[in-house]
Amino acid sequence: MYNFVPVSKYDQRLNGLSITADKHERLTMSAELKKHLNHNSGDSYFLYFDSEMRTIGISVNGANADHIPHPFDARGYANAKHFLRRCGIDTSVQPVKFIYEGDEKGIMAFRQVGFCLTPSFKSDRNGNLERI
Repeated sequence: MYNFVPVSKYDQRLNGLSITADKHERLTMSAELKKHLNHNSGDSYFLYFDSEMRTIGISVNGANADHIPHPFDARGYANAKHFLRRCGIDTSVQPVKFIYEGDEKGIMAFRQVGFCLTPSFKSDRNGNLERI
């Protein structure tokens, strides 16, 4: 009936692989992510976005010939103004952090910190709620 997920006082994932969108509308890779990708100055990566799950994907390979990669400098910064605006990621008030969730089909997934899916419920005739 319940789908409990353990939540620790401190999320250790915040110290590892992550991407941050800052107020200058850039994406920044964490030092651990740069090390994991063996990042060098000028390397380009393909970006993806799942609006329902608020998840950024990053990959070395593109989806098709029209998919243009984003170049990252030696510090791990990429100008991502158009990407962030298209995805509805607002960084005007504070930076938005995305932490590593796993890989899927060669794409590294980074979910927005603090984002929770709104559960959907169905009510039967007796008023009992069931998660759908």
